[in-house]
Amino acid sequence: MDYFAHGLWSYIFLHRTKKPFLAVLFGLLPDTASWVIYFFYNLFTQGFTFGKPNLLNIPDWVFTLYGISHSLIISTIACLLVIGLVYHYRKTFFWYILAWPIAVIMDILTHTKDFLPTPFLWPISNWAFPGISWGTRWFFISNWSLIFLSLIYIILWKKGFFNKKNRNKNNFVAKIVFLLHQPIIILWFGLFLVPKSIWPGRITFHFWFIFSIMVIQLIWSLLVFRKFDIICPLTTYMQWLRGYPLKSKKNYDHSFIAETLDKFRIKIHYKGVNIALIVTLILVVVQYFWFR
Repeated sequence: MDYFAHGLWSYIFLHRTKKPFLAVLFGLLPDTASWVIYFFYNLFTQGFTFGKPNLLNIPDWVFTLYGISHSLIISTIACLLVIGLVYHYRKTFFWYILAWPIAVIMDILTHTKDFLPTPFLWPISNWAFPGISWGTRWFFISNWSLIFLSLIYIILWKKGFFNKKNRNKNNFVAKIVFLLHQPIIILWFGLFLVPKSIWPGRITFHFWFIFSIMVIQLIWSLLVFRKFDIICPLTTYMQWLRGYPLKSKKNYDHSFIAETLDKFRIKIHYKGVNIALIVTLILVVVQYFWFR
């Protein structure tokens, strides 16, 4: 993922901490400790150049720094040591350093095996995850759109927009949000019916489409509801517009798919919907890794 996106996602994930700027610094640490150092080294030795770097011209010490800073093994050990020491001496959790392994995980998913794959198993193994390039147009646009939407939510939350006294029970807006779900669900299930002969890149898009949404829903449930669950941000907003507060079970336990099926007199619990979504995730993972 690009440098600035790392910093902003770190802020988004840990904005409720006392010093979120520390989370931003740790989120930027992997790239700062490798490619930023190389950037200034290259700037003073060869001058500024645009475009993809020639990997053959990059010194070995840069790849060593890349391996250390982007190793999930190193970052996890560092997190455990720092959190343990800080808690021992100051009786507080140093959550900010978690932005480091989070940034590494993001890079694992958003780097291909063909160009600068993330060495997350350094120094044990050189195996790399076959991710998607963060520079891919649709992913880049989607990523930054989510960043801006998340920042808008945080700003509104900090200004008390979601307090009871400011709540606007607008059924018309809720209906629009309900309709916004439909193209997502159509793509989610409908793409299984599209043959590769019609859309050669369908499997790759389908995998990242479902995987990204599932990750967003998981992160949303952890950040907003403090629950390890699959909760849709759109559904949360729709239920809030209908008058159900965030902490209401009628908000976080509601499912758009279950509501839609109920209109056709098909009863299904939201947990059953979540199981179906997990099954589709497994199917696209199998397709992506074995049938591309």
